[in-house]
Amino acid sequence: MAMMWSSAFFSGLTDNIPLAAVLAKVLSGFQSQIGDLAWFAEYGHLLWWGLIFGAGLGGNFTPIGSASTVVAIGILKKEGHNITFMQYVKIGAIVVLVQLTLATAYLFGAEKIGLIQKLDPKAAAAAGHVTDDNGTHGHGSDGH
Repeated sequence: MAMMWSSAFFSGLTDNIPLAAVLAKVLSGFQSQIGDLAWFAEYGHLLWWGLIFGAGLGGNFTPIGSASTVVAIGILKKEGHNITFMQYVKIGAIVVLVQLTLATAYLFGAEKIGLIQKLDPKAAAAAGHVTDDNGTHGHGSDGH
């Protein structure tokens, strides 16, 4: 849940798409080493879902957190409604806190009843590694 709440906070401060892309790259690095990281095999699925919910919902925390909020503020200004940064944050924070609380409850419940499956260590490790023509293991199509 720390992934969800922290990615939500930071996606409110920066644009949520680049933040999600960077954190997804970090998680995929962990996933490629899943055989060596027992904690990721146990909780990786929740980290991925936490990132999805956190980055997606957290962008609504501030008017600069996502492209849609920037557009919405622009439309409001065009229509004669001037909303300050702090006015938006006062409302956005309440909405995001409610959404994150619901998402947290959903993740706990869905994992408990088996709607969210744990990562398969063999499939996850295979997705992060490819075998080169000479039989060595590398990452991605360029072998790095």
